[in-house]
Amino acid sequence: MQALRRFFETAGYLEADTPILAPDLIPENHLDVFRTQFEAPDREARELYMIPSPELHLKRLLAHGYGDLFQITRCFRNGESTGNRHNPEFTMLEWYTVDSDYHASLDTTFKLLQNLADRFESEAAPEAYRVLTREPRVLTIETAFREYVGVSLEQALQRNNLREALTKAGLEPRSLESTEELVNLALVDRVEPNLPADRPVALLDYPKQIPTLARELPGTPWCERWELYLGGVELANCYSEETDPEQVKRFFDAQQTRKQLRHAAHAVDPGFPKLFGAGFPRCSGVALGVDRLLLVLCGADSLDEVIYFPLAAALERNELRGEATTQ
Repeated sequence: MQALRRFFETAGYLEADTPILAPDLIPENHLDVFRTQFEAPDREARELYMIPSPELHLKRLLAHGYGDLFQITRCFRNGESTGNRHNPEFTMLEWYTVDSDYHASLDTTFKLLQNLADRFESEAAPEAYRVLTREPRVLTIETAFREYVGVSLEQALQRNNLREALTKAGLEPRSLESTEELVNLALVDRVEPNLPADRPVALLDYPKQIPTLARELPGTPWCERWELYLGGVELANCYSEETDPEQVKRFFDAQQTRKQLRHAAHAVDPGFPKLFGAGFPRCSGVALGVDRLLLVLCGADSLDEVIYFPLAAALERNELRGEATTQ
């Protein structure tokens, strides 16, 4: 944690400390959230939410001219299975660089990994050190689909037959219909298991049909986004951030409509899109899972080995205690 802070402080970033409890969130249909109730004698009870990322607050600071920012904070995501690489409460490093794009952020990320390799050469697991210091592989989603799925994603999107193309490639989309679901199926089943685990790997340029707050790559079917894998572990996600208030509002409206159909609906600040526009800086943001980074650095097989008190273990203890009390 000290090494991460030192890297960004040395580079001139300001460390932010924002709330983990919020009255509203950015709507993201694929994320479920934890809820709680704020009660006070002098006001009406209000539902609050544990943040799934600090993005909401950091972008408010960006809009007020705070410049390059980073934060290391606890985040919370509900509705996901616990396992070797998932814990409902986790530590995230998120940073934003003004006057920057996703390519520059990828360079910064590689420098961060090299910095960690240099700092922990004698303490990191030997295989982790080798992974950190090998030449990264950078490839587009289109290249990855051609190489590992045997499908041109660009052509399938143009012809509107991605489901059919994946079926012919031997995948089983079953009832999946949306581009996001179909792309994720191919990524999880074919692409991610075949990515080199002996070096950092970045997948660039995701389809713009997958709704995010990433800027679109002009004249292409892609948006300016990448995801980073380290030692076969999905580690970080990055955008060139969308700064058009109308585009942000369209994203909010569409995602909120979809969330209303799920149990994960939550309050949204309708004024948030107004932060963007002329006063909001061109920037790029990266979110990196610190617990997963530690997992790779330590050569561990499970997050349980790098988190002091994983939730699954605590729940299991309570369940066993309950069984003993019943007996």
